[in-house]
Amino acid sequence: MAAKNNNKLGRSYFIKRKTEISRLFETGRRVNSDFIKTIWTCEDLALKSEVKIFISVPKRLINDANQRNLLKRRIREALRINLGEIKTYVALNSCSIKIGVVYSSAESKGYNSIENKIILSLQNIYSNIRVK
Repeated sequence: MAAKNNNKLGRSYFIKRKTEISRLFETGRRVNSDFIKTIWTCEDLALKSEVKIFISVPKRLINDANQRNLLKRRIREALRINLGEIKTYVALNSCSIKIGVVYSSAESKGYNSIENKIILSLQNIYSNIRVK
């Protein structure tokens, strides 16, 4: 029997409401890198301990829908693999973290470069929430 994979990013991990997205952009702290902008908030007194994610690849930068979807899949995979430390922190400290990732380059990047920028952003977020 195969072991159950707890490293999944199901539908419950994604922010879908416009109000939550706009609140994230208004009140969130920002981490900028070359072509990935990360916005995040941490709520200490949350009802549920959860990590919520929002991914955006603007149409004005990448016109082709296939390329936008490919970039979103690459970002989602990089987040799925590297969110482990933040998930355990949230579970132990009963807080809620919302992370928005915005792709901000007009050209398509490879998975390795996207993953490196995501890792740097997540390390920055993790070090900031641990200091709190």
